Amino acid sequence: MKIALYDRSYGSEVWEATDYRENDIDSLRVTNIVDVEFVDLPPEKVIPEQVARIDRGIEGLRAELGKKIAWLEDEKAKLLAITHEESS
Repeated sequence: MKIALYDRSYGSEVWEATDYRENDIDSLRVTNIVDVEFVDLPPEKVIPEQVARIDRGIEGLRAELGKKIAWLEDEKAKLLAITHEESS
């Protein structure tokens, strides 16, 4: 794979050197293109990391949904309190 460091308005990133990247008006190549061969990590290293990443995503969603549910329950309680006051 041929890669290079490209400067973007929000910082520098390493990207695959493709015609698209070379012609992208938001990217400026700041290094020579280097040919790199990546060696895949073994599944016993990668799979536990993938599982951990999924677990973090689940935890984040649970926290986010918990906040939204609490907000909805609060809104519901406010509405029920209004209808209770009117019927009293």
